[in-house]
Amino acid sequence: MMFVNIYKIESLDKIRWNVVLFAVISVLALFFIGLLLASLISAFSVPAFNILAVISLSAFNRTESNGKKTNLFIHILKEIVKNPLIQGVALGMFCVIIRPFFGGWRFSTGNLRFIFKAFEALGSIAPWFSLIILGGQFKFSSVKRLLPQISVSVFARLILAPAVGMLICIFLPPIFGFPSFSSAEYASLFGLFATSEAVASISMADQMNGDSELAGQILVWTTVFSSITLFLFVAFFRHIGIF
Repeated sequence: MMFVNIYKIESLDKIRWNVVLFAVISVLALFFIGLLLASLISAFSVPAFNILAVISLSAFNRTESNGKKTNLFIHILKEIVKNPLIQGVALGMFCVIIRPFFGGWRFSTGNLRFIFKAFEALGSIAPWFSLIILGGQFKFSSVKRLLPQISVSVFARLILAPAVGMLICIFLPPIFGFPSFSSAEYASLFGLFATSEAVASISMADQMNGDSELAGQILVWTTVFSSITLFLFVAFFRHIGIF
């Protein structure tokens, strides 16, 4: 899915790098706020989120299969390289970069387009298939035990993250000499900050010996309450003229 999303970019000059820059700045700000609260704000559907997720999870668990502790920096670097979401983004960007050297030839339109169609079909079902699997693992009985962590994470993801992220994107561009973003760009950035936890974070936590049960609970409850918070935030930003 990540490879297909990146591969569909026409060329590097089509990317609005100022939007990307402020998205990353905002993500970093939210990441360090999350560390200060001792909670992980999980929304790792873009490369920056995934790299930060790997760093967070690796920092607390760096035991090799032989039982020995490995160097933290090397361990984090290995986990970043092995992460399939980051690999998909990297491969997609590589294809976009080398495309001009091949006369604009593309998998999606060339003789091998059937391969791209297969990738695209697999990518389109990835989030929904993961949700089906999660449904079989979810336990309401765990809510009471994990309520403090769930409460803090839902508040951080659905209220704190969009509030801080949008403040950064609205007030920082003039400081860096960038023009203000358009309504469509503000809406895109808002979607980055305000949506529920990404499904991919559950499998990532499980693969890296994190708390996948808590990640699943956060996904369910952020999805439930996001229907309320998204409506309120969108109504507010439309009222003040941002969207």
